[in-house]
Amino acid sequence: MLRSVPLIEEHNLRSWGGFLKRLKEITRTSGADLLFRGHGDSRWSLHTTLERRGQGRMLVAGYYRLMGRVTPQVESFTDRTFEVPSYPKLKKDLEEYDGFSRTLTFGPFPAASYLIYTRHHGFPSPLLDWTRSAYIAAFFAFAAEHKQVKRRSIYVWQRAEMRAHGTNEPELHKVGQYVRTHRRHVLQQCNYTICATYSTENKEWRFTPHEEYFTRDTGTLPPDRVWKFNLPSKERLTILKFLDAFNLNAYSLFGSDDSLMETLALRELDLHTRSDAPTSSTLAPPVRAGQAPPTVPSRTRK
Repeated sequence: MLRSVPLIEEHNLRSWGGFLKRLKEITRTSGADLLFRGHGDSRWSLHTTLERRGQGRMLVAGYYRLMGRVTPQVESFTDRTFEVPSYPKLKKDLEEYDGFSRTLTFGPFPAASYLIYTRHHGFPSPLLDWTRSAYIAAFFAFAAEHKQVKRRSIYVWQRAEMRAHGTNEPELHKVGQYVRTHRRHVLQQCNYTICATYSTENKEWRFTPHEEYFTRDTGTLPPDRVWKFNLPSKERLTILKFLDAFNLNAYSLFGSDDSLMETLALRELDLHTRSDAPTSSTLAPPVRAGQAPPTVPSRTRK
């Protein structure tokens, strides 16, 4: 499970300042929107939480049937109502390629609001979560201490402008961002991807590991570009101090009492080492996507 995805452009950097420099270069030259993802250990692969539970190739119809079974309990305890498609109808639609492929490509994605909500609350999900902010991705990569981890990773994904889909090969599709769902979806500037394959032999859709999409043969079409930047864990407090100076912290991303205590503990016990330590004076929302904070020089060598 703990291995790097092949064919991803992997770079080992020495400092946070080095990452900011590379990010500026990619942002300047890319002609498409970028998505980011942070990993608290550079050995982790691009696995969904459903894969981590050993169900990475689950039938898509089977997953919707599972979600339908737990819906009454979720609604009972959350006082919310979710729109979940009828399982018999959805199962029939999933027996063909064209209909569900169009749904994945153009939307709306079935029960997107419900699947995103349950994903944010820890239910195993086929959705891989990304953010439109490199700084939010950096926070998630470095938030936990993990003393035994030597390097953390920030992924940058640029979608290919021209894509071809077909049967018997993995398809990767974006879900979100314009979905009414959990408030963390907005606070964390989330997007999601889902990877699935249609088998003409079995006439069924199954979820597929993301790494199979990123390493597939694209023929003459240019592939997606994925950069994986590995940074040393010793940069953790430098990075968290940089982010907190712009009020990007656990409280601004989660908004709970627990995250408030986590943020205050970080400031007072870890970051507040001198009277002029850069901390935010309020707990307002973080900077918007695309509005990069000014570069703060790292104390370590690049």
